[in-house]
Formats: sequence, C-alpha cells, structure tokens
Amino acid sequence: MAAAGLMAEPTRFAYYGLEEPPKDEVLAGAATDRRLRAFLVNLDTGESTDAVVSLPHQQVISARKLDPRTDGQMPILESDFARVDEIVRADPRWRAAMAGRGLNDVSKIRTCPITAGVFGVAEDDRRRMVRVLAFVQAKEHDLAWAHPVDGIAAYVDLIEKKVFKVTDEFELPVPAESGDYDDEALRGPHRTTLRGRRPRADLAGHQHRAREQVRPSYRLHASPAARLAARAGFATNHLWVTRYDHGQRYSAGDFVNQHPGGAGLPAFIAGDRDIDGTDIVVWHTFGPTHVPRPEDWPVMPVARCGFVLKSTGFFDRNPTLDVPPPARHCPAG
Repeated sequence: MAAAGLMAEPTRFAYYGLEEPPKDEVLAGAATDRRLRAFLVNLDTGESTDAVVSLPHQQVISARKLDPRTDGQMPILESDFARVDEIVRADPRWRAAMAGRGLNDVSKIRTCPITAGVFGVAEDDRRRMVRVLAFVQAKEHDLAWAHPVDGIAAYVDLIEKKVFKVTDEFELPVPAESGDYDDEALRGPHRTTLRGRRPRADLAGHQHRAREQVRPSYRLHASPAARLAARAGFATNHLWVTRYDHGQRYSAGDFVNQHPGGAGLPAFIAGDRDIDGTDIVVWHTFGPTHVPRPEDWPVMPVARCGFVLKSTGFFDRNPTLDVPPPARHCPAG
C-alpha cells in the first residue's frame, strides 16, 4: 500500500483484516487469493480509503475513496481518544461550563468521546467528529460512569483538532454515591454463607426446574421518519432473507460511523431479487432491551440474549423422529 501511495503521513489504519474469498470458490475447492482489506484515514485531511490487497502478489487490488456524505466516516481510532481528551480540556467554553457546576479541577473529569451520529446539519455532517460526554472520577478506583455530568456535550472536529460546539442544555447535580464496587465500604464484607446448588430429584427421578421466560420485542420502534430508523434499518424487522452476495457482510453496512442511513439490509433487498432455489442468507435481529433496575447498581451483572428458530408448518410431522435415543448415563435400576 505504501508503494501504491496509500500510506502518506499521517495516514493510519482504522481497520484491517482478511478478506474472505467468495463462498462458491471455497465450496468448489478452487485455489483462492489470500487478500487483506484495510480502512485507511488521513489524520490531517480526513481522506478515507477502502483498500483490498493481494498478499501473495503484493499488489493493491482495489482502492476506493469514501465520500463522507454518502458513505459515512471511518471508525474512531484509538489515538483519537487521547487527542480528544487534550482538545476538550483546553477549550475555554467547556472549562467554563464545568466551573459553573463547581467542577474546577478538570483532572478529576473523564471525557468520553462517542460517535456523533447524523442529524441533517449540513456543516456538521461533513465533519469527521465525535460528541464528548463527561464524568467525574474523584478517586482512582471509583467508577466514573456513576458520576455523569449531565446536560453538557462538546463536539470535536477530528481533522481541525478543535472543539467547534459546546451544548449546555440543563444542569443536574452530579451523583455523589460511590460506584467503586471493590470498596468494602460499598459492598460490605465478602459473603460467607454461599452454598453450592444441586438439583432436587423427585421419586420418579425427574429434576424439577422452573424458568421464567421473557420475550422482549427486538424490533426498532422509532418513527420511520427518524434518523435512527434510517441508520438502523436492519432493526425494523425480526428476520431478513437475502440472496448470497460476497460483498454483503454487515447488516448496517460497512461504515456505520456518521452514515446518513439506508445502507445494509434495506439496500440489500432494494433490488427485490428472487431467492427461490438460490443460495440464501438469513439475518435475524436480536438483542436485549436494558430496563435498568436497582440490582444493576453499581455494576450490571451478566445479561444474556439469544434466539430460537422454531418451524411452524414447514414440516408435515416432527422431523426428529428418526434421531436415535441418547446413550444411558446411569445404569438401569
């Protein structure tokens, strides 16, 4: 890539990984080219390139320049986090907003850069930028998320390397309760009454099990006119079926950061291609809706999610009748 002129300073990798060969070539046992796909971004100009390289031939196969207005932006880089922290802390408007809340020691404030999204502001939507939230961490091991500085956000242009906007919409007290879940003063002494759990068997040798099953809706309920619906179109249906296409990898499209919307599954089905008798891909939307509860404080326990595909009218009888019974684990009697 350097030889092809793609790595001029200060260009950095936003991503690189193996580019898998087309499925039909793999199934046919054909010899395939070992390729790498790389996302490149120039830190001074913002120019972004989606490149594919042949590793055995040491040759650039393709290199496409992205248009941020239609393609979106490259992912936020690890180096952006440190740079943004310095930029925000030096901004007088942000410091004044913090001082107005009684937060004069900015060394105790943790900045949190996140994707800025797309909201139709022409000037903003052309920028490579992040929205920066703030949290207080007065002690080294305290949980910063427990102390949000609500109502204020700084917007940083990553190319111009400056804060171009500070929004200060409302002010709420910063929660004071410690979030350090390793602090004995918060958690108390370690429990000594834990006992192992064993299943109880009844006279017939069957284990009693009880489980409460909650089936939340995983569909997106935003208005179809909302920006969120345009950018997360994959979440408007539980199930999608498309004809296999080597280039269709991600349900929200290749470049999610600051994408205006419409990419991914909505674009994949736009051609309304026939899938009857073809190699298909099934996409299922699932994920938890986190309804906070007191037991999530100060650290949320593990939450699990998943899905089950259960046929209804697909077979004319139970399709598992011919599955042999499992071997006995215990001797009879």
